[in-house]
Amino acid sequence: MSIAIAADVDVKIRHFQPDDGPSVEFVVLSVLQEWGFLPSAKDQQELEALQSKNPFDAFFVAYTPQLGVVGCAGIARVDEQTCELRKIYLLQRFRGKAIGAKLLETCIEEGRKRQYSRMRLEVNSAMSQSAPFYLRNGFCLAENDEPLGPPADQVYYRPL
Repeated sequence: MSIAIAADVDVKIRHFQPDDGPSVEFVVLSVLQEWGFLPSAKDQQELEALQSKNPFDAFFVAYTPQLGVVGCAGIARVDEQTCELRKIYLLQRFRGKAIGAKLLETCIEEGRKRQYSRMRLEVNSAMSQSAPFYLRNGFCLAENDEPLGPPADQVYYRPL
């Protein structure tokens, strides 16, 4: 899948490859820093695991031949019916160009292929652009569900 965002930049969504580990770490840490967060212990464990083996059911990157990895997203099993959307991050200059939506769409399709019936997502409400994006894409805030850890303070679900 390819998305043209400028005459000279073509973004493709593809499966994570082992060499992508350092670039994914850069994207994740850059976005966390942009919002004033430090990586959580879970973030650090997942990023370290990406260096040796993929800890997710599926993981994807938004990639440009010119710039390399500019975004990422993956899904991980929660239980038999539920997968969690993990590490959906996109460098700032690539937001608002439908790349995040394509990453999300790719993860939703993968969750359906794996026969999950719903997708879970944890978000920090300070990331003000997140909630409207997820609501537009079929997620609903689960007011009685607690995040598994900081910095998230909200949980969303959507049917698959």
